[in-house]
Amino acid sequence: MDRKTHRIDEDLDKTTRQYLQRLAREEDKLNKQLQKKDSAAARRIFAGSQAGYQQLQQSLQQRTGQLDKLRNVYSGHLDSMKTALSFLQQPNQELSAKVKDAVAGVDQLQGRLNQAEEVKKFLAQRQAYLQQQLQKFGMTAQLDQFKRTAYYYKAQVAEYKKTFEDPAKIEAKTMEALSNLPAFRDFFAKNSQLGSLFRLPGSGTPTAGGAAIPGLPTADDLNKELTQRFGSVPDLQQVAQQATGGGDASQLTQLKDKFSQTTDLGGTGGLTGGLGGSGTGSSGGISGDGAGGSDKDMPNFKPNGQKTKKFGQRLEYGINAQTTQSNSFFPATTAFGLSVGYKLNDKSVVGIGASYRMGWGRDIHHIAISEQGAGFRSYLDWKLKGSFWVSGGAELNYQPLVSTLSALSSYNAWQKSALLGLSKKYKAGRKLNGNVQLLYDFLYRQHVPATQPWVFRVGYSF
Repeated sequence: MDRKTHRIDEDLDKTTRQYLQRLAREEDKLNKQLQKKDSAAARRIFAGSQAGYQQLQQSLQQRTGQLDKLRNVYSGHLDSMKTALSFLQQPNQELSAKVKDAVAGVDQLQGRLNQAEEVKKFLAQRQAYLQQQLQKFGMTAQLDQFKRTAYYYKAQVAEYKKTFEDPAKIEAKTMEALSNLPAFRDFFAKNSQLGSLFRLPGSGTPTAGGAAIPGLPTADDLNKELTQRFGSVPDLQQVAQQATGGGDASQLTQLKDKFSQTTDLGGTGGLTGGLGGSGTGSSGGISGDGAGGSDKDMPNFKPNGQKTKKFGQRLEYGINAQTTQSNSFFPATTAFGLSVGYKLNDKSVVGIGASYRMGWGRDIHHIAISEQGAGFRSYLDWKLKGSFWVSGGAELNYQPLVSTLSALSSYNAWQKSALLGLSKKYKAGRKLNGNVQLLYDFLYRQHVPATQPWVFRVGYSF
């Protein structure tokens, strides 16, 4: 777990720095464009903007200090793992020393998520301010690139958090074992971040006269914090009082719905993580990630869901097979293909591949396994509708010379194919997709001897 938190912490820090630099350049470009229209307004609107980005860059270099549970960006999995590590530290000093670094790593990642939340707030404020000011000069279209970049930063943060929320098997087994211990459940209810926000079952009953429990935020404290983050919301105080007074899951859902209605920034995790849960960012959250759809100010903007993923995560590996009947010149063959594709976006995949052709003999009574050549492929898949894709590609296949063709001067062992057709893709497993292809070869007449124009293939990708 320590390696996992350290890797995500480094990636999130690097990504935040890169996006801040990119957005600072976007603002500088907008400044230069406005200078041509109204230099005085440009100086006023963009005064101190670069200093703001530099200040954020400098804040990223500072190590996170004491964490405030009430102000932390909530992550169900992060909360569960930190509470579990704290629980394991107590009874065994030798074990305590081993998990100390893991706790520090979790704290560091929590601080990095908090920093990312501050960056998101800053960007939301800048976007709203620039939108208000630049529309006076007819420059809202020029602001779209800034909006798209800010959107992808929020989406990237959500992607990192989603990666962390997916627990490894050893983490899941640990949490499963601990959650069965009454002592841990009581410890979680009293010491977790969720337990600090809401009185969980097992955290104790209210004191006589409704006195506040030491260390537990009161309804007024929670209401002030929520109002500061999200502004005034109708019935917010009532919902908060119900939740801190031992409300059930439906009350948490009401509060969660209030948050999703009052912010575009979004949080980075759900209230539903809880004990032993993961609370994935995609499920909503205390302040939602705001990266699930296009920006409301850009109705025609269609986000590229692949843009926030690493290079390796955008690769798609595939295998397929194509069988050809025997004829007067060649035995029955099966071409086995391997491919690797790169997802340009959610609807397009481009890739390359190679194939090996194996011969089986003329018929079932004359089986003779032989090598019948190899080939190279390139392809492009474009999503048409639902599970149907348009597939096209170019291929170069090597067909060894046989004695029956040796007298043909027009014979060329390397034969070209230009394919176009439809693919049907379907779910074959948790991480496995099946596909069936029917393609037309526009160069089949150039083959010697001529081959069938239609190509049928089945395969899998992952």
